[in-house]
Amino acid sequence: DWDPIRLAVFPLGIYLSQSIYGFNTTALLIPMILAHILLFVVSYQLILSVFHPERRFTRLLIMVFVFLFVAMDPTVVGYYHTLLTEHPAATVAVLASLAAYQLLQAVPHSRRFYWLTVLLILLVPIAWHIKQPYIGAALFPFLIACLLFLIRSFTKKNVIYVLITGIVAAVLVFGSNAAWNGFLRSQGNPLNQNRRLSSFTEKRIDDRTASLSSDPAGFV
Repeated sequence: DWDPIRLAVFPLGIYLSQSIYGFNTTALLIPMILAHILLFVVSYQLILSVFHPERRFTRLLIMVFVFLFVAMDPTVVGYYHTLLTEHPAATVAVLASLAAYQLLQAVPHSRRFYWLTVLLILLVPIAWHIKQPYIGAALFPFLIACLLFLIRSFTKKNVIYVLITGIVAAVLVFGSNAAWNGFLRSQGNPLNQNRRLSSFTEKRIDDRTASLSSDPAGFV
């Protein structure tokens, strides 16, 4: 049964990498390496966008710091692991933060503003399909940008715009999730019900209820 916590991005990355580089361990490491390179580039750009350092030496120090921070990732140098979803999720989180920040700096309802909105909307289902709990990597920057945008300029037009973007993001998440589940079922590969978030929540509540009933003092 397919693990529903990891959705379409996970197997798609494996499939594309092995289609290009062959069925071997190196092919599984390529997406992680690419994610780290992109994480370095986007993190560096985010810092430059926020602080606007003018001195070349300052920019160089920032580049070195970001490189060391990304390169010394313990999941890379600490132990050997190939099929982690944390790497693309971290990249999406920083990319969404950069897009949200630049969205707030852009002229409202300009072409750049609309393109950044589209990017933020698309990052939400992408984060969801990397791994369900990682949806916050894109959703939180998206929501914060929408909130700050409305605080800055609370008009009827902007409220409608934010509502529409939120609805589009939700439709993309639920629609793509339904399409992926349907595809799995059509291929005779049903979801593992024990790995659903709802199943985790239900089991957690049952465990805590049983603990409260058997030992109230210990529960407190």
